[in-house]
Amino acid sequence: SASLSQNWEHVLTICRHACRVPAASHGADVMRIREWCLAGHSRSYLQTVVFSSYATADLNNFCAGARNFEGLVKFPPQKSDASGVTKYVTAPVKQLFMRLADPGAVEEEADRKMDHFCKEILGRVLESYSPGVLIF
Repeated sequence: SASLSQNWEHVLTICRHACRVPAASHGADVMRIREWCLAGHSRSYLQTVVFSSYATADLNNFCAGARNFEGLVKFPPQKSDASGVTKYVTAPVKQLFMRLADPGAVEEEADRKMDHFCKEILGRVLESYSPGVLIF
């Protein structure tokens, strides 16, 4: 998203200065300026629109700090298919769960698990050489 690649300090500085009352008139007809703008309430009538593919903490904080008069609307991303990627698995997946029978003392547990993995599990996987093996 392009909004995430911006320098956030610059974005926040621009937003802080966007609705300030100018120090000089710069030739503007003061009679045409609304009274609520001169009173500093123009920030409440600023429409802030942010488009992003990702909801990040910076964007949520930025939107929460906006003082829009009528509130905030967020449209969460819609998932067209909530089934995930399991439908793309062509071959049936065999899952094998193994548990170490007696891990022993807590101090030796990590070493015993590593020895069990190297001797029992890794040896079988390397001997069979089955493509598509995932060890987690």
